Amino acid sequence: MSTKAIFFGLVGSDGAGKSTLLRLIATMIKPTQGEFSWTDHVVASRQKIKNIIGYMPQRFGLYQDFDSGRDMTFFMDVFDIPRKERKCAKISIWVFQLVTLVDRLAAIFPGA
Repeated sequence: MSTKAIFFGLVGSDGAGKSTLLRLIATMIKPTQGEFSWTDHVVASRQKIKNIIGYMPQRFGLYQDFDSGRDMTFFMDVFDIPRKERKCAKISIWVFQLVTLVDRLAAIFPGA
């Protein structure tokens, strides 16, 4: 079985709703009316969504005294990420040219 990963980014000015959209998708907040659907999934079951997406909020998401590589490993341990998927995460660091950031303390990232 192959593992498929899709990455995307949201761009917009402050207050445009980027964080709100991500929190809706991650089931961290409920829509004030109606329902939110994404592809074939109605976003209602937190457990089902957790199994298909990864979400790391900017604030309070990282341990400030860990470097980003340790933060990533810690959260993969907490969420029991299988070895095959861990390999994909590490490959993504190279693909997106983030290697120089792996040893940087989370406390010194912008917005920390």
